[in-house]
Amino acid sequence: MAPVATAPVEEQRKIEETALITGSEAIAVACKLADVDVITAYPIRPYDTVMQYICKLVANGDMDCEYIVAEGEHSQFEIVKHASAAARVCSAAQAASAGCTPWKH
Repeated sequence: MAPVATAPVEEQRKIEETALITGSEAIAVACKLADVDVITAYPIRPYDTVMQYICKLVANGDMDCEYIVAEGEHSQFEIVKHASAAARVCSAAQAASAGCTPWKH
């Protein structure tokens, strides 16, 4: 009797996972998926929870980026402006839109 060819076990076990996450965590995951190189943060409401989730991703090794805590919102935009001029994908959180703004030069 001829051997039967089967798909690898990993392919047989493909399971689609669904997770219920907050909007702040969704923004952090989006930054991870965008492969952001530089992230600046200034801990101010309403986006400080986004920065907390990004910190968790960086600390756990799930995200590889330069995480820079700025002195204020203006300085974080200066950091991102110069990093994007060096052809880096950057992101900065801002209070006005309660989200993260990506930059790519």
